[in-house]
Amino acid sequence: MSSSPENSFLPTGSSQSDHSEADALSIGLNLRHYRGQAGMTMAELGGLVGRAASQISAFETGKRAPSLDMLGSLASALDVSVD
Repeated sequence: MSSSPENSFLPTGSSQSDHSEADALSIGLNLRHYRGQAGMTMAELGGLVGRAASQISAFETGKRAPSLDMLGSLASALDVSVD
């Protein structure tokens, strides 16, 4: 297993401007990591950002990539940086 992320959702070497579907899985793994650190369920995080637990699951598994706005909301809810 790889080392834990460094307080950022975006993969190393990525920026907000080059966010793509290829990054979805990496973002999802980071999201799951930080949600776990915060001790939140998918439903709790979803409630904070106005999304269903099923959408949080889709983000975490890389089935859907969150928009940059949603990424910002998730980062804010988990008190981490998007960068």
